[in-house]
Amino acid sequence: MCDCLFSDAPAPLRHKAARELTRLLLGGFLRLRAPLYYRYCALLADEDDDVREPAEYYVTCGLTTDAIYHHFVECVLYYNHEEKDRIDFDDRQLIYDVMLQRMSIVQKLNIQCRLAREVLEHAADLTDEGDEELPPPINAALLDTITLLCGPRMKLPKKSHKSTEANDIDELQERVTNNIVSRKMKITVAEVLVPAVLRLHSRLKSRGGQINTYLIHIASDLLQDYEQEIKELFEDNTELMKSIQLFQETIGLEVTFGNVRNLVTDTAPAEPDTPRAPRRR
Repeated sequence: MCDCLFSDAPAPLRHKAARELTRLLLGGFLRLRAPLYYRYCALLADEDDDVREPAEYYVTCGLTTDAIYHHFVECVLYYNHEEKDRIDFDDRQLIYDVMLQRMSIVQKLNIQCRLAREVLEHAADLTDEGDEELPPPINAALLDTITLLCGPRMKLPKKSHKSTEANDIDELQERVTNNIVSRKMKITVAEVLVPAVLRLHSRLKSRGGQINTYLIHIASDLLQDYEQEIKELFEDNTELMKSIQLFQETIGLEVTFGNVRNLVTDTAPAEPDTPRAPRRR
């Protein structure tokens, strides 16, 4: 079945395979499992409308978000290791984008953690073993991962400062989203992602290049978006705080994590101004 979907298969066969496969999936007669899952989702970037559209319909309307979430990181690794019928960078990003549109904020944050553990940390481990270049599949998966982490789909929703009645629905949606994205979830992401990004940047900064530029962008955003969580998590981690301080100094940012004060005093509101009591005569 997978062979019928490869780009070098005859066009009529690919059209028929895409339609019939989608019909079986919608009818519940077939379940997507690897490697068919990866090959079917690759159709999301196919240039042939008759092949792409059935897959788009099923992935956006029929496939569960849990299935997409469960296989997402595996897709990143598979598409960069598969030798037959390779998918180029832009097409891979298109596939990821369709998948991410289906996911909740919490699932996207969990994806960030999984990418940090399975791609960023693995790449850093390989660089620790020697000065050799990363293997091409790992380098490609790393570029995909960093591009995803820089992209708008992975960003936390920004708080709107508008207060007009026209934005009441947007504000309600924002409050619901903020309830979903709990503080605990943000702390989990910061705990995993920040050390992984800084560690990899320290290993690759001497090489320069596109990946290093993206790592600087990700690290800068993390230090801004998760500032309070980082201070809460790592205030006693002298080594990591020095890494953050060195990173900020290296790229010309103001050092904001050098001497972290106690959270109680750091976040406590200022004492209110009160009138002095009249003096007794």
